[in-house]
Amino acid sequence: MVEAVIFDMDGLLIDAEPFWRIAEREVFGDLGIQVTDVHSSITSRMTTSEVTAYWYNFKPWEGKALAEIERHVIEKVGELIDKHGEIILSLSA
Repeated sequence: MVEAVIFDMDGLLIDAEPFWRIAEREVFGDLGIQVTDVHSSITSRMTTSEVTAYWYNFKPWEGKALAEIERHVIEKVGELIDKHGEIILSLSA
């Protein structure tokens, strides 16, 4: 029996938005794409898949599949959260 389910709408448990921006800049920067604050504000409302397609359409790259780049962004965010993430909300029974 499930006693509780938590849906982390970013900012409830961890503010991951800054980590998504950092990961986006690093991963797409490695592909030769300069991610600006303006672009980050546009992509912040997209899914990771949509962000990857957005950047590919903006400046197509060769040699790496979109799914591989998407996975790299997600992994980078996980690394950043593991290293720098701080819990916002303490859950106790």
